[in-house]
Amino acid sequence: MKRILFFSFISLFLIGCCESNDTTLGGEVPPNVYNVKVSPTSTQRGEELTVTFNVHYYEIYNEHLKTVEVIDGQLTDVSIPDDSEKSSYRNINYLVNFNIEFEENAKSQTKTENGKTAVFYDTGAYNIINAVNPNKYTYFKWDSATGDGEVRCIVPEKAISGVIKLEGLGISNCGFSDEKLIIVDENGNEITE
Repeated sequence: MKRILFFSFISLFLIGCCESNDTTLGGEVPPNVYNVKVSPTSTQRGEELTVTFNVHYYEIYNEHLKTVEVIDGQLTDVSIPDDSEKSSYRNINYLVNFNIEFEENAKSQTKTENGKTAVFYDTGAYNIINAVNPNKYTYFKWDSATGDGEVRCIVPEKAISGVIKLEGLGISNCGFSDEKLIIVDENGNEITE
């Protein structure tokens, strides 16, 4: 009898976990960030860069991304009142990360789903502590129905060549561009440090 009760409990527990459709922050893990592309693929500091991506969040995240706007060159979550105690979360200029530091021999991995590709690295293979973020954004749009998004920013004065990471759009170890952005000086020489 104890054995039957035990297996019944385990079965109910597993069924409950597999059928969860929870859309709260404590629910399912957000999906990967797909199809992160930069345009142009070679540019100079101070020029405008376009980054396109695809991410389709669960309901609670969808509401957040719908309220992001560019205000005075800054990415701002307008759903958070400026005078609230959470107002420090209004500014999300950390979204686009340049100058990601990688460990030696760090290898990217990909996950393809429905024709979309996510590029990610093992956590610990990279570091964003010294990442450089844009001082100015010029455009942001995200479609909650398709998950397609676009953000435009001015390449920072300290940016060097490397992959771009979109921070804060999904699991921490994904959101990387599938190819390296080449930063060049006025003579066309690549800037790597």
